[in-house]
Amino acid sequence: MKFIAAFIITVGFAFFCDVVAKADETSIVPAEAVARAEAFFIAALGDERQLPVVLKGLQSTGDAELLPVFAAICKSGDKQRRLLASAMIDKVAGQAAAGALLDRLFHDPSMAVRSTALIRLAAIEAITPEQLIAATKIDDEGVQIIAARALVRARRSDAAKAVLKKLAKSRDADTAALARMSLLAGGDQTQIGPLRKIILDPATEPARLIRMLDQIRLEKIAAALPVAQFLAKPDQLQSVRVRALMAIDALSPEAGPVLAQAIRTSDSLAFRLNVLRILAQRPDGRELVREFADGPGDDTFATVARFELARQAGGETAQQTVARAIAREHPIVIEYVLTRMQQDVQARGEKADFYTAPILKYLRGIDVNPGQMSPANGRAAMAVQLLGELDSPDARKGLWDILAQGDTDPLKQLTAGALYRCKNRQIASLLRPSLGSPFPNLRIYSALLLGRAGRTSAIPALLRLQELSRQNQADVLTLANWYLLKMSGQSKKTVEKLVQSIK
Repeated sequence: MKFIAAFIITVGFAFFCDVVAKADETSIVPAEAVARAEAFFIAALGDERQLPVVLKGLQSTGDAELLPVFAAICKSGDKQRRLLASAMIDKVAGQAAAGALLDRLFHDPSMAVRSTALIRLAAIEAITPEQLIAATKIDDEGVQIIAARALVRARRSDAAKAVLKKLAKSRDADTAALARMSLLAGGDQTQIGPLRKIILDPATEPARLIRMLDQIRLEKIAAALPVAQFLAKPDQLQSVRVRALMAIDALSPEAGPVLAQAIRTSDSLAFRLNVLRILAQRPDGRELVREFADGPGDDTFATVARFELARQAGGETAQQTVARAIAREHPIVIEYVLTRMQQDVQARGEKADFYTAPILKYLRGIDVNPGQMSPANGRAAMAVQLLGELDSPDARKGLWDILAQGDTDPLKQLTAGALYRCKNRQIASLLRPSLGSPFPNLRIYSALLLGRAGRTSAIPALLRLQELSRQNQADVLTLANWYLLKMSGQSKKTVEKLVQSIK
């Protein structure tokens, strides 16, 4: 009987989701709502106070149709506006933003804008070595060091050598240190002495050491391995040691035993877990992790090590180790498990479903205060979001059960907000019943999530948000108005009007 009841519930839930996905009524966006949306954006894009919020909201949609708007703002007469748009444009258009960014790199009067454009071009891999060489000739050290380092990463150290030698003499300590490290990457052994001096200087800030270690790791500077080994010693700050061990991991095939020894000689759980994360990802790491997994059954670190060994195979054993790790109720351990879940969901999809049951149990057992941005709420929101991205039948059913609770339930309110951040648009149907909630936050998140998914059932709620513009913040209005424009079929025409209005 229990099986039959469970079957009926599951089938009924699946049928509901299917019906919701297909039965969105064909609501129409009124012409006056389109006009209001256009007026909102024309006014907001000209308002210096609202502009950052509105651009961030539009960026979050990831809608390439907005590229002309961001490109137009990149050419604005105001430096701050150009800076904002240059930092965001690739988030909506990817490599299609290269043209606008290259234009800023080589023609903008502000070096801050040029540097930002170059950083974004490098991030989306939309700049050629020839263009990087041209950028090293721009008369600004900030632009030059970014371009030179990008050339080193592109294995064109020869083209960067001259400018790096000049930058190594910079009055800016960070620029000089980064330039010297890049020269070392190109085989210039004369940089070892000056770099040693920087590292041994007690006045050198930990943040600078971390930047240098990140450079060693990312550019795989084998000649700088002794630097990383020195900074991995126990007398260094933990934050510096972790970055040093990450660099050693990237450079040395013999890093496994070094990482294991760092774990053995530390009594800091946070440090040991950070190093375990590195060790477990190495080809030779499994046997070394097994040493720690064989520790006492009630030992927190041993519990996490057992989880690391089991998660690779998945299944029931992995599920049990997830449950035991979370049962430790240690914030750092929970964050560790959630980080691994994020990786596994991205890499393995529904094969990561072994996380679902223990994560749902964790969510049901915590105290949530949706009015606070606490670390505990952040962990819970991340757990919800990952279940939404996983979107296995069990994960979807579990989320549905949470959302079926009363509107006053704090976990339901947090879940609605967390699901909005999901990239998986199929999860939107779960929030359709909350469109009519008397609680503003539930209504807003439901309307925006369904609007983002293009569900016309959201139109009445989005219109209500638009009509109550004085009661809603600019970020909410930005998304509501954009989704209305998309569903009206007028978004492209509106973009053309916005481009014409931008100065």
